[in-house]
Amino acid sequence: MENNLTNCIWLGDFFKVFIPAGLAYWFGHKQYLTKRDHEQITKRYLENGIDVIVEGIEHALGVFSENFAHSMRILKTFRDKKNAGISPSPEDYATDCFLRCKRELFYTAPFYKLKLLCGEEAEIFYVQTQHLFAFVELATNVFQYGMCVELKEFVEGNGVKVDAKTLFDYYLKVVKEYSDKSEKYYGLIKELQHIAFALETEPIRYKNLIFWRLLTGPWVT
Repeated sequence: MENNLTNCIWLGDFFKVFIPAGLAYWFGHKQYLTKRDHEQITKRYLENGIDVIVEGIEHALGVFSENFAHSMRILKTFRDKKNAGISPSPEDYATDCFLRCKRELFYTAPFYKLKLLCGEEAEIFYVQTQHLFAFVELATNVFQYGMCVELKEFVEGNGVKVDAKTLFDYYLKVVKEYSDKSEKYYGLIKELQHIAFALETEPIRYKNLIFWRLLTGPWVT
C-alpha cells in the first residue's frame, strides 16, 4: 500500500513537472516554425513579389502622369501664344521631353510568385499590368508623335486645315480622355496592397497557404 502511494505521488509530481514543460516546448516550437515560415513567405512573396510588381505599376503610372502634365503645358503654351498673336517656337512642342517606361522593371518572376501565393485567379494582375504598359506606350506615342507633330505642322503651315482653337480643343479632349482612362489602373495597386496587408498581419505557414488563398481572394481590378 505504501509503495502504491509513493508511486502515485511520484506520478503526480511527474505530470506536474513534465507535462507543462512538454506543452511549453510544443507551443514554443510551433511558434518558432510559424515565425520562420512567415518570415520566409514574406520575403519571397511580398518583398520579392508583390512589392516588385507595385514598383513597376507605380513607375508606369508615374511616366504617364508626367507625360500628361507635359502635354497640358504644351497645349497651354500653344493656346496662350496664339491668343496673344505670338508664333510658338519649336521648343514649345519639342518631342524629346517625353518619358518612356523602363522595360527592365517589368519582370515576369514576381507575377509567377503571386500566382503561387494566391492561385490562378492572380493571373488577372499580370494581364492588367501588361494592359497598363501598353496603354502608357500608346498614350505617349499620341502625345509625342501625334499632338506635337501636328502642332509643329500647324505652326509651320504644312497643310493642317483647321484653326488654332479647333486644334487645341481636339487635343485637349484627347489628352484628358487618356487621363480618365488611366484612373482604373490605380485599382491594381489598391488590390495588391490589400493582399500585402493580409500577408503581413496574418502569420501563416507553407502548409496553410491553400487556406490563406481562400481568405484573400478573389480580386476585382
